[in-house]
Amino acid sequence: MKREATAEADFRAFSRVPRMAERVHVVTWDDPKPSAGAALRMGGLPFLRAFMKGKLPAPPMARLLGFDLVATEDGMAAFEVAPSCT
Repeated sequence: MKREATAEADFRAFSRVPRMAERVHVVTWDDPKPSAGAALRMGGLPFLRAFMKGKLPAPPMARLLGFDLVATEDGMAAFEVAPSCT
């Protein structure tokens, strides 16, 4: 019975919280097909370096999450992510 009362109290408290405005996050990206083809033709390290130097477009996931490849070498890849306020 105590658990039900706690759940009901939690629900009442939550229902009094003002609702936030709807947030929209629009993401644009390049077609990943050319990069996927390049990945098959190139080795992993040359592919990552081409992506890092801007010779290949950023993958959609990188655009969505906002990260950049900033360094790569055998067995290591470093990414940089900027925090977002949205």
